[in-house]
Amino acid sequence: AGFAILLLWSCAMAAGPIAKRFQLPPFLGMLVAGILLRNIGDPIRGLNIAGRSALRNGGFMLFLLQTGLELDFTAATKVGGGALRLAFLPTLIEASVGMALGVLLFDVPFFNAVHLGFILAASSPIVTAGSMQLHAKGLGTVQGFPAVLTAAVPISNTFAIAAAAASGGWTAVHTFSVIEAFHGPISIVGGVTGGIVGAVILSMTRLWRTHRKRSIAVMLCGTIALFGASGLGLLLGGSITCLVLAVVTSLLWDSGWGQPLADGPLRDGAAYLQQDLALLWRVVAEP
Repeated sequence: AGFAILLLWSCAMAAGPIAKRFQLPPFLGMLVAGILLRNIGDPIRGLNIAGRSALRNGGFMLFLLQTGLELDFTAATKVGGGALRLAFLPTLIEASVGMALGVLLFDVPFFNAVHLGFILAASSPIVTAGSMQLHAKGLGTVQGFPAVLTAAVPISNTFAIAAAAASGGWTAVHTFSVIEAFHGPISIVGGVTGGIVGAVILSMTRLWRTHRKRSIAVMLCGTIALFGASGLGLLLGGSITCLVLAVVTSLLWDSGWGQPLADGPLRDGAAYLQQDLALLWRVVAEP
C-alpha cells in the first residue's frame, strides 16, 4: 500500500505541471495520471478500497475546512444579490440536470436521483477549486468578479452539501422506515451540533498557543468528525460538521470568546490556518 500511495502521488505531482504548461488545470493532469495508472497494468492495485476511501475522505476534509474558513456572510451582504444568485442558481441547475439524467438515462428512482443530483453538485467544487485564484491573477478585479466569487462559492458549497444530506433521507421513504427517512435531518442537526462543540473546544487557545498547534488541532477535530461519521454511515453529516467547525472556530478566534481559557482575539488565527490547509491541499491532498 505504501508503494502504491508513493507511486500515485509521484505521478500526480509530475502530471500537474505538465498540464499547466499546456494552459490546463493541474488537477486535470493529476486526474488523467490516475486514470492511466488504473488502466495500464494497475500498478496501484496494492491500495485497497479502504485505503482509497481514506485518501478521498482526507482530501475532502481539507477542502471542507477551507470552504468553511472562506464563508463570509458580511462580504456576501456587501456584494449584493448577485453573489446569492451565483451561490444558489448554478447549484440548483446542476442538481436538476443530474436528477433528470439519472431518471431518463439510467432509470434511477426519483428520490434517489434527487440525492444523486445534489451529491454531484456538492462534489464538483473540488474540481473547479482553481477558479478561485482570479484575484491572484488580476483577472476581473475592476468589475469585482473575485469579490463576488469569494462570497458566493463557499455559500454554494455549503448549500449543496446540506441539500445532499437532507435529500439522503428521501431515498428511504419508500421503505417506510422512520429512522432512514430522518437520515437527512439527523445528519444536519448532528453535523451542526458537532461542529459547534468542536469549535468551542478549539476556542480554548491557551491549550494551543502557536498557529501550528492550532492548525493541527483543527485538522484533528475535522479528521475525527469526518472519519467517525463515515464509519457510522453519516458521511454528509461529518461534512457539515467540518464546515460548521471551520466557520464557528474562525468567529470565536476573532472575537476572543472562551475566557478564561482563551488568550484573547486572534485576528490572524484563521489566516494562518488557511495557509497551512492550502499547503497541505496543494502538496498532499490534491495529488
